[in-house]
Amino acid sequence: MNLQQFYPDRELSSPLFRQLAHFFHAQITNGALPPGHKLPTERTVSEATGLSRGTVRQAFAYLESHGSIVTKQGSGSFVAALSSHTRSIAIVGSGQESLIDLKRQLSALADVESTIFILESVTTAPDPARFLEPYDLTIIPSSHYEKIASLAGDTREKLIEVSVSPSEDTLRQIFALDREARIGIICRSNEFLGTVKGALVTHGFASDNISSFFEMDYTTSTYFPGGIDALISFSDAHIFTSERFRFRNEELIQKGGQIIPFVSHLEPNRLAEIKARLTSLT
Repeated sequence: MNLQQFYPDRELSSPLFRQLAHFFHAQITNGALPPGHKLPTERTVSEATGLSRGTVRQAFAYLESHGSIVTKQGSGSFVAALSSHTRSIAIVGSGQESLIDLKRQLSALADVESTIFILESVTTAPDPARFLEPYDLTIIPSSHYEKIASLAGDTREKLIEVSVSPSEDTLRQIFALDREARIGIICRSNEFLGTVKGALVTHGFASDNISSFFEMDYTTSTYFPGGIDALISFSDAHIFTSERFRFRNEELIQKGGQIIPFVSHLEPNRLAEIKARLTSLT
């Protein structure tokens, strides 16, 4: 976990301790901080983020009250362990944007804890099979299945290959756009950019009218050359989650523009298979 990725926003109505708590919670849910992992000390977090130790202490107390961490007197704070009734799923892929959507979809299953891993986390592990061994199931998009399967060893029987596609609501909003519309894409990975741009071109949108920015480069003062008619990004992008973009978004909509969250999902039969496999483990 890199604490330098935390950016406190003092203009938000959300208190700083809660912003920090949400940052840690995101690191826990995406697998950067696995169950049992020891958290940095209050002093370390304070020095790295510029927040007071009191604020850090409030954030840790907030996380503990919500069951995300446990504090052991004299030992420090640790990510809470999974319940003995909880089934664990690893989701492995190279596009974090779609993996977040899959994690959200799987959260609808009872007593399931899913963890996201970027492909390189598994492929570069000293022992990929041992890396995946603690998880009851591992979900892998088709584009990476053979690669992971070749490394999985005895854990291969716990792999499930899935196809990931845009949700019906995402496609409905895209199909409603004029085919000559100028479209901007905000992405976090090249894979997501390729997926969105590919879907647009396949459905008749002009490639020359499609522009993009990586999320870290897109700020409230960044503008697409020539302007845009529609902005497309993943559901957890900062244009949807940060209050700083509210005015910018409203301005685009007032001018007749549209903002579309590109949501990916598993096909229903695969979700049913995952549920059945988990049930068979009980």
